Amino acid sequence: MAWASLSPDGRMCAAMSHAVGRNSLGRSPGYWRPNKNGQTFQSIAWPAPTVVPFSNYTSQPNLSWSGIAWTDPRWATGTKFNEIFTGSNEGRSFSRILIDESGNSAGNMNWFLCAAYLNALAVTNYALTAEEVIKIQTGELQINNLIGFLKQTWN
Repeated sequence: MAWASLSPDGRMCAAMSHAVGRNSLGRSPGYWRPNKNGQTFQSIAWPAPTVVPFSNYTSQPNLSWSGIAWTDPRWATGTKFNEIFTGSNEGRSFSRILIDESGNSAGNMNWFLCAAYLNALAVTNYALTAEEVIKIQTGELQINNLIGFLKQTWN
């Protein structure tokens, strides 16, 4: 797969200060979202202990959340968004955001940032570093058409 510097609508995806090369592709927010059917964790592990899906999480890949419904309060006990993105007032956990939101919802930017941060930590040579994802959230790093850019970083 080739990296493109333009989104499908022809707009530039990245600001001039951030070059994109031949990087490894990460996974979409839907990939990182806990599976409501109780499937075991996906092939790319959550980057514990930096970010965990729930507080009693220990190891992967053979840990299952079978029987833990999406409404279960344990999903709120994982790493909180504002623990990583310290300037944010978003107090839900990464898991809760990934479960509650979608690409079309009002809170979708946090949904995209959760996936980008997990990719930055878990995927070798991902297009962004964890620090850059944090700078995107704070506005220190500006990427035009950010959602279009992030979608191009998924496999």
